[in-house]
Amino acid sequence: MLLVVMSVALAGCFTSKRPVFDEATAVAAFGDGGRFAGYTRGEHGFTRDEAIEVRRNGKGYDFVDEKGHVTSVTFHAIGEDLFAAQARADGGGYDYVVVRVGAREALLYGPSCDKQDMARLKAFGVEIDGEECLLDKVADPKALFAKLKLGPPTSKLVKEAKE
Repeated sequence: MLLVVMSVALAGCFTSKRPVFDEATAVAAFGDGGRFAGYTRGEHGFTRDEAIEVRRNGKGYDFVDEKGHVTSVTFHAIGEDLFAAQARADGGGYDYVVVRVGAREALLYGPSCDKQDMARLKAFGVEIDGEECLLDKVADPKALFAKLKLGPPTSKLVKEAKE
């Protein structure tokens, strides 16, 4: 599920071969975790997807979809309620989205690389490869993510009530 949510968010994505955020700086953006309903943004608003279980795993989380696929994610504070999510990609490497976390809902933003200020990106050490922004040479990822133009949210997670 997170893979689906993140793949929608990652069009024109930010990626790296190695983690750009140290796991030691990870924060508990989703508290103890829980069960969430996933929604993907389409032309007529948000459409319900499958449910996802979010489980604490050390400093990060495992996002487990209904098929049991696990995506490991750490969250790194970049603003008052904003976090850069660093997710281990299936094929190796890491993918990034920005998440705005509220009490019961999290909005996921997949900033488009091609909609950013290219001079600013290059000043941070971002390498541009087609529609991808490669972050391996970025020295201050927190500052980079804090300056990105987010655009509208591409998906959201809504906490389900406990039964």
